[in-house]
Amino acid sequence: LADMKKRIGEIELTTLSGAQIEVDGVVVGQSPLKGPLRVSTGTHVVGALAPGHAPVRKSVAVTSGQKATLKPEPPVIEGRLAHPAGEAG
Repeated sequence: LADMKKRIGEIELTTLSGAQIEVDGVVVGQSPLKGPLRVSTGTHVVGALAPGHAPVRKSVAVTSGQKATLKPEPPVIEGRLAHPAGEAG
């Protein structure tokens, strides 16, 4: 058990409420999270995805017994819809 704890770290994540959270491309929950994410030591890519916002993915290094803090803020997607050529808008 002590050996396993040496291989685990945590990521404290704060982001837009309702954002889908992923770690290394795998969905792990939705914000706000109930607590820190427990992950293996090493480098991980953490993402926050929310409707109407551009996805944000950040690389974070996690060390044994430590808590990394991450605050990804997905930017709002602005713009307007384009109409296919020849159609009135």
